[in-house]
Amino acid sequence: MLKFIVALFLCVIVTASARPQNAPGSAEVRPRAREIGVRTGVYDPGPKNAITDVQGVLVGQVTVVEGENVRTG
Repeated sequence: MLKFIVALFLCVIVTASARPQNAPGSAEVRPRAREIGVRTGVYDPGPKNAITDVQGVLVGQVTVVEGENVRTG
């Protein structure tokens, strides 16, 4: 029984101390990739840093309904 209590106590301590990075309330804030010089792609980001910055690209949404069980959005 004592081994079980010790194991449970250790699990509680390890779980309590394992806080995910960038969790609300955490002191450490990791920089974003672009902030440390990592470039992805070949073009510079647009003013909104969004897909809508690309000229000629339209963004929309369609719901597909097929039969009784298929619903997408």
